[in-house]
Amino acid sequence: MKDATSIVMILDKSGSMTPLRDDVIGGFNTFLNDQQAEGDNAELTLIQFDDEYNINYVCKPIAEVGSLAAIDYVPGGSTALLDAVGRAINEVGANLAKRPEEERPNKVFVGIFTDGQENASKEFNLSQIKEMIEHQQEKYSWVFQFFGSGIDAFSEAGRMGIHQRMVSSLDRGSIDKTYSSASLSVRNYRRSGRASKLN
Repeated sequence: MKDATSIVMILDKSGSMTPLRDDVIGGFNTFLNDQQAEGDNAELTLIQFDDEYNINYVCKPIAEVGSLAAIDYVPGGSTALLDAVGRAINEVGANLAKRPEEERPNKVFVGIFTDGQENASKEFNLSQIKEMIEHQQEKYSWVFQFFGSGIDAFSEAGRMGIHQRMVSSLDRGSIDKTYSSASLSVRNYRRSGRASKLN
């Protein structure tokens, strides 16, 4: 494996995110700029979800990723959180598995950003997602962090198998701080292989 990090961002774009649209776009772009400044030894996957699942790109070299524009993030619909997480794990896992061992990054970070509780998934249930997350954490040392705004983030993440030290619960007025916290954690992870505790 090579010394590199595969960063996976799973962004909620359900209807309740509409008032936060500009903040999310700005926060994501700040996160991207920070990670690009950290160096080229990273790739980025961007997944958006409401009651549908949208792939912007999978495992794209971070130097080639462009800013998120207003046309790229349009909230609407309900919250199929479990389906988004399950499909993202499968998409990235399949991408990594098809590469030669020496071309796979040795670190994988998954950031989940949502302001609503699950209410629309059809493909995956909670027990499946918990099993998948725990498998990736234990067998492949993937790091999962959960950034929840407006919900009981600790409870929601815990049910999915994410430890509470990897959860941040911030109010809807602090989206910029959410992305700053995520960016700092990913930078630390890229440098040391250890993600920052969020609380």
